[in-house]
Amino acid sequence: MNKPIELLAPAGNRNAFLAAIAAGADAIYFGLEEFNARKRAENIKLADLPFLCATAHVHQCKCYMTLNIIFFEDEFELIFSLVGKAVEAGIDAIIVQDIGTIQFLEQNFPNLAVHVSTQVTTHNTAQIDFLAQFKNVTQINLSRELSLKDIELINAKLAEHHLKSEIFVHGAYCISYSGQCYMSALLYGESGNRGECVQPCRRAYTVDYAGNDEKQTEFTPFNLKDNCAFNVATELAQTGADSFKIEGRIKGAEYVWAVVSAWRKKLDEIGCGKFHEYKLMKKEEVDINKFLQGSFNRGFSDDYLQGRASSVMFASQNGKADEKNKSVFHVGTVISYTADTKQLVLRERNKTKGNPGYGSNIKECGLPIGTKLTIRNPDASFVCSGEITKVISKPGLKTGSATYEFHLTSKPNPDNPLRIARGQVVTAQPLLISSDKLKKLCDVIAASGNRALNDKGVNGGVGINIIVSGEIDDKLTAEFKSLRGKSIIVNSESLLSKAQNRGLSKETLQSKLCAFGGTSYELEQLDCSGIKGMKDGESSLFLPLKELKSMRRLAVKKLDELQDTDTKKQNNNSLQPSKPSPDLVDMSPVDSKAENVKNKYAVVYNNLEALEAERNTKTRLGTKEYEISYRILEIPLEWTSQTEDYVLTHRDVIPLFSAILFAADLDRAERLLSKFSKGQLVWCENSGLAYLAQKKGLKVIVGSNLNATNEHTIETYKTLLGCEAVVLSPDISTEKMVSLQKYSKIGTTIWGYLTSNQLLMQSKQCLVKNIPDENGKLCLKKDCDRDCLLKCNRRVSFKDLQNNHLIGVNRPGFYSALYKKEILNRQSLLCTPYGEKLNAIVNTWIIDARKL
Repeated sequence: MNKPIELLAPAGNRNAFLAAIAAGADAIYFGLEEFNARKRAENIKLADLPFLCATAHVHQCKCYMTLNIIFFEDEFELIFSLVGKAVEAGIDAIIVQDIGTIQFLEQNFPNLAVHVSTQVTTHNTAQIDFLAQFKNVTQINLSRELSLKDIELINAKLAEHHLKSEIFVHGAYCISYSGQCYMSALLYGESGNRGECVQPCRRAYTVDYAGNDEKQTEFTPFNLKDNCAFNVATELAQTGADSFKIEGRIKGAEYVWAVVSAWRKKLDEIGCGKFHEYKLMKKEEVDINKFLQGSFNRGFSDDYLQGRASSVMFASQNGKADEKNKSVFHVGTVISYTADTKQLVLRERNKTKGNPGYGSNIKECGLPIGTKLTIRNPDASFVCSGEITKVISKPGLKTGSATYEFHLTSKPNPDNPLRIARGQVVTAQPLLISSDKLKKLCDVIAASGNRALNDKGVNGGVGINIIVSGEIDDKLTAEFKSLRGKSIIVNSESLLSKAQNRGLSKETLQSKLCAFGGTSYELEQLDCSGIKGMKDGESSLFLPLKELKSMRRLAVKKLDELQDTDTKKQNNNSLQPSKPSPDLVDMSPVDSKAENVKNKYAVVYNNLEALEAERNTKTRLGTKEYEISYRILEIPLEWTSQTEDYVLTHRDVIPLFSAILFAADLDRAERLLSKFSKGQLVWCENSGLAYLAQKKGLKVIVGSNLNATNEHTIETYKTLLGCEAVVLSPDISTEKMVSLQKYSKIGTTIWGYLTSNQLLMQSKQCLVKNIPDENGKLCLKKDCDRDCLLKCNRRVSFKDLQNNHLIGVNRPGFYSALYKKEILNRQSLLCTPYGEKLNAIVNTWIIDARKL
């Protein structure tokens, strides 16, 4: 057997949580109603958390709660309260994006494991060194853009720090580097880094060039297929991955059950499972292809893992609109619908090509109860969606017409009154498991959870799961685990030896090791899969029976002691923090005049010519002149010798390094850092490079892509990187800036943008290839490769359907990027009384002079 790999499942609600357990998940990640990256999901209610954690632990399944957003200054008291209640409910770990929140949790909940979210954009080994400084971090979710080779390199670094890696293997791709997408926030006021993303990358756009007609062809240029690592699962396991993660907290229980079931079977087949017992359904019932193809998907790709960023990763080829859900199949057309009786008559077609759910001819069998239908007009405009609740008549062999009872599930649209009419097109989502069967599976799981809430087994005793392991010439080990996850481990005195006659069997273990008569405990489940060589409940190993009895007596004694300790804790009230809750931030406005603050100004350039042209000490912006304290030069991923010589000989020029630095680019940037004199200021948008710079004695400016939005994060960067300054995140509004205390109390200076090109996202993919240029041309190159990255200068203008104007830019040496056409400018704001408060907080204002 290979190293076991954790199967980590999503749960956006209670039913999905239970379905994940039923399907064999090793761990489940979920969000509560507040503070998570999927606010659109139903999410888990805090009141249900003790039940769900107890239920999961009965089935040896761990619970990971998400706090995977950035936080503002006034939210940390709420975080403290929420995490305290979650710990009390029994969570095993917490998934975090905000760097300051990791430090906050380490201080206040030192025994709580923290998993670093994919929103931190971890993609190089130096970032691992940076994150390893946190004592509470145990697992890190790596960026989706990594190749198998990249992952293997990073996993080796993780192993050095005794950390685990977590890899997304299934579900939606984000086209932007996760955690660095500001598109939803800057266009629609709904921040992806706050869990509010409205998925603008899935939306339609039109070109934006002078002289074009108002009626433009709509296209979806950023819509990627879904990630699916199924075909490279073995290779991915061989990189040293510890956890395979499935995306899908917005999906329903049926999706979670089907996809987790398929991946459970796959992990077991490649020898990386945990000998999952298929108790609730037969193993042969899990049809991998049917379950994956029949669950919602936009088409599948594993190109990033293969080291490619190809055009076939796009769900919409050449930007043309396409069916979003590739799992649906065409049923036929509407003949009639009677609203009073809810009877829907369909003409069903013979062939169901590409349908993984029902075979090849639905004329012979019809559609089963529970099938979800979508009805559209012939022009593809949406009419309604609903579910078949009764089969009234199956399809006739001649006409192909069938009658169903059809209950609507979509909400009525007041602007487009519902009218199901003859000739409308009907599609269906394959029914992978009936609602009744899934409910029964979940009910079995829930029943064990209800008992576990009081640590009670079926007959009222404290339910105990026993996990036994061992091999010849080693001691027998038994873990006794209560239904709430409390556990103790006991070992035999003697070593296991080869049996002369009948060896150690599951039946013997059950009668001797698990005989709890006369105690307050009862056996819930015995797992002997860890005994090497045991097959069909029999083994060739020997251990004296008296040893088994001694192990049981010792276990009962330890369990009693554990129960007494828990009782004392309950009598001393609930969870108490290891440190008191931090004081609330002083929100009173700062009197900038009293402090006599004098702000500084910095200018950012992206070419030497522009920088050299403004070597004087002042710069003009509109009608106002500013005295410049700092000049910054943005450094491409590969630079010329002229650029290198310039920054090495002009110590007053601060080099600005990119946010995305894969292995080779990180090495190149580190070599340049090594040539700087100690004390040189360097601006780092990547935490790994910032870590390396600090180790080399350089002074670090933490860039805006590292998403500092609160004082805990600023203080953490100061502590771990010794940074001179922190540039505030694009996700912090001017209102939230005012909530930060005076920078002198933090111990580092705060920088903010006075004017800026408003970056919406960067991507490993080409963001402009599917958008026509002003001549109507598309880029037809198949792969976005290194050559594109270093040489392409394609630029396009386009707009969304709300008339927001955007530009897509490929700059040689930089990743493909989208910008809002409107330039951010806070000049007029700083002339107001509100601006005086900002001036007292932001020490240095940045003027963005980069030409796109």
